[in-house]
Amino acid sequence: RLISLCTGGLCHVIFLIYFYRLCGLLLKRQQAIWITMGAASFAYLGVAYATAINNHSTAAALAVCGLYYACALRHGQLQKWWHWPLTGFVLGLLPAIDLPGVAISGLIVLYLLAHDWKKTLFWLVPMMLPWGLLHLWLTYKISGSLQPFYTNVELHRFAGEVSALSEHLGRDL
Repeated sequence: RLISLCTGGLCHVIFLIYFYRLCGLLLKRQQAIWITMGAASFAYLGVAYATAINNHSTAAALAVCGLYYACALRHGQLQKWWHWPLTGFVLGLLPAIDLPGVAISGLIVLYLLAHDWKKTLFWLVPMMLPWGLLHLWLTYKISGSLQPFYTNVELHRFAGEVSALSEHLGRDL
């Protein structure tokens, strides 16, 4: 339960905090911010995964956090040098937690490259690389291959597992 609370509930709170900050950057009217926050409050991803640990809420929190930092950097709200490596840290951790986050991180990097390519390449990207390498190393240690789990069909089925579809059809798939 503690792990589900941390990966679900706590990450949703972090999601909401950074979503509020992002709305403050992008929206002018307070009423628009509150309506948007009200809608985002129902975006809790742990409901569908209430009986298992999930990485989706964690990835959503990291995606919104990375997007906030990117928008704040681009709009001149964050001026300290360490905001660039921090953004890279968050955007590198995102695909390590949930592999499809590569698309989100990649698009945000392109967004920042268009703004300041030097800081992006020298401060942000190097902070992303350790997470990618760690992900590849763990994938190799666990499966013996660098092939992502998502694309390795052999890892989708477990011994003794019977899918709902195979029960419905009356045969093993």
